[in-house]
Amino acid sequence: MSNVIDILEAVSKRLGKRTKRCNCFDQTVCEFRVDNSWQPVATSGFPFTRELWADYKQRRVNLMANSEFLKCEVKGDLETHPDSIGRPGLSCFTNEPRTWLEANGRRWPVFVSDKETALETLRPRLHDPTLIRAANGLLPLQSESLHFFEGAVVLYSQPPTADAIMTALAILTSLVGTARSELDSVDLSALPPQLQDLIPYIRRWAISDDGERSELLDEASKPELEQLVAAVEQRLPEIDKYLDSFGKKGPSNTQDLALQTLGDAG
Repeated sequence: MSNVIDILEAVSKRLGKRTKRCNCFDQTVCEFRVDNSWQPVATSGFPFTRELWADYKQRRVNLMANSEFLKCEVKGDLETHPDSIGRPGLSCFTNEPRTWLEANGRRWPVFVSDKETALETLRPRLHDPTLIRAANGLLPLQSESLHFFEGAVVLYSQPPTADAIMTALAILTSLVGTARSELDSVDLSALPPQLQDLIPYIRRWAISDDGERSELLDEASKPELEQLVAAVEQRLPEIDKYLDSFGKKGPSNTQDLALQTLGDAG
């Protein structure tokens, strides 16, 4: 089997992006322990070491690779109960299958985040032709799995070629709606009046995921970055004073956390 990291590098060229180093110990593909210095040490499998952020068909996608596996996450609107097809993977899913997805002589176990989830809730979705085609196209191997969350769909696979990854991206984007910003539904008008002129910058730059925010900054033009710095840098004492008013516990409301993230970005 080809090294999946090399395949991801080929995909990055097709998407006009560059991969970055990462060190992600994902329990779906890598079992690990924590040593005496609180550092993770793999006991089986491998951590993801290369990462790529890109936009594909109006969706934000994140791909990670180690030598054996690819993790492909496509962000977007997805109305579903969290579940996993093929393998449970993440600890948020039950270890025993709740039901099965069957099609064309193949059978995949389905795991859920809540063992009390009613089968009546799952069955209509498991008969959806789009989902059946996706499982057939994305999960040829028993080691592979497909995970659904409210804001994203995630595939763990062992792709043989860059073409296979591009095909997977096309299938995954068909399963989700166009991605919205995580702050679209947040009422930022709850911020103090003197800081509300920063709301446009918060919506543009205050992404909670460190990797995605870093990538967003890297992709920005020089004028965009200069505008961000000019808007935020001189306001940092004012921002810090407001955030310090929450004491040692710090802010907890989404809008205040977004303001804190903007300070980090600027």
